Amino acid sequence: MPELPEPDERAIRQYVDSQSAQDDPVTVVQQVGSQRILGRVHDLYDVHCTKTRWWVITNPTNLYQQSDFPQVDQALIFHIGLGAVLAERSRGEMEDPADQEQVTSSWRRFRQAIESMNDAHESEDFQAVGVKCRDFAHLACQGPCWRRVGGRGSRSAEGGRLQGLGQHLR
Repeated sequence: MPELPEPDERAIRQYVDSQSAQDDPVTVVQQVGSQRILGRVHDLYDVHCTKTRWWVITNPTNLYQQSDFPQVDQALIFHIGLGAVLAERSRGEMEDPADQEQVTSSWRRFRQAIESMNDAHESEDFQAVGVKCRDFAHLACQGPCWRRVGGRGSRSAEGGRLQGLGQHLR
């Protein structure tokens, strides 16, 4: 691997120092690889501390003790699996409850589509998911597309209704 740029090394060093014991400072940071999985690039680092060694994996950044995961591939598999489980849990949730009030009926249909997809087994089940997704998209795009701002018409993003929904559709 080429030499690690100083800002990247500093960021990893600071992250590990913030997450590990104070009497176990970082001594060495080495990038050992980079993997593109499901469209996301995960950088892999071997981090030596005075008492422990860690694998640090980015996107999102997390660290794994090498005594628990002897091979970096093991840590990467766990990292991706953990990320998938956490993403699944939060897939139908909005960060700000105020946003949910603005999209109540369409958001309810989106949640129904997620639940149907999680329970689907047969092709007919997946077709029903598609119908629910279409219903959600139709409802999400209804409503006023124009509002008056300062006395003149201007395009609005559904008064904020669609803001952030695209993130949940990934």
